[in-house]
Amino acid sequence: MNHRTCLDWLFFWNALIRIDPWLLTSQKISLKAVIRHLPGAGWAMTLNAYLFLTRRFEKDQAHIEEMIDYYANSKHAYQLLLFPEGTDKDYRATERSRQFALKQGLVHYNYVLHPRTTGFTVMLRKMRQVDYVKTIYDVTVAYADAIVQSEFELVSNGSCPKNIHFHVSKVNVDSLPEKDDESIAQWLANRWKAKEEKLAQFYNSDDVERRVFKIDSDCDKVFKLTTKSIVVYGAVMTYWLFTSVFLIYVFLYYPLQYLLVLLTLTIFIGSQFLIGGFEYIPIQAAKRTIYS
Repeated sequence: MNHRTCLDWLFFWNALIRIDPWLLTSQKISLKAVIRHLPGAGWAMTLNAYLFLTRRFEKDQAHIEEMIDYYANSKHAYQLLLFPEGTDKDYRATERSRQFALKQGLVHYNYVLHPRTTGFTVMLRKMRQVDYVKTIYDVTVAYADAIVQSEFELVSNGSCPKNIHFHVSKVNVDSLPEKDDESIAQWLANRWKAKEEKLAQFYNSDDVERRVFKIDSDCDKVFKLTTKSIVVYGAVMTYWLFTSVFLIYVFLYYPLQYLLVLLTLTIFIGSQFLIGGFEYIPIQAAKRTIYS
């Protein structure tokens, strides 16, 4: 997926609910390694075995291969959400992408950043090696009205996009080159060129109500909000509302909960210093199970 804002992954959950709510239970996300240190949200992501990357290839390659081995050995069909651009398209990232394009003799893009192809080729090669990929879904996200760049803007400005569009293309992995990393990298670069053209068409209209992706009526399917999706929305919101209220009540009126907070801090911060993150615990346990 192109990475327009820091919130793309969150809004994408709404698209997954429309396609199939169960997809939310199988998604893993590739994120910057620093996010694993965020109290609460970051720790929850480590518990869910998300893929954290430092963007230093020498270190990331081994971690990518280790995580994919873990996913494959779990026998669960996980989906891995990858942002090949490596960061969201804010002003600084756009300028770095422009400088990169200038240095490499490439065209500067207005709506996407040039993708980092190395990580993608490593992931694809490893997934093919362990037979853990059949399909690649190329997702393009576009915001018809407000573009909220980060969680901070969402909270501080109180603004939120009303219309978010996702264009999803299904690609059979067998259609990609098999052993030539350069050809795979070029395939990814070509997809990003197509994204730029697609987004240029999307934003061509000044009327936000008319900003839509071009649809081929013979091939494309529009996923609308169904009764099933509404029920799932309601159930999830109700669960987290009552859970949050209950936890706040317990925290305020039962002093022993402070000990639980202290224990939680010790476990997560300790695991980050000692083994690199909590996600390594199930990985190492799985390795011992396989090789025992």
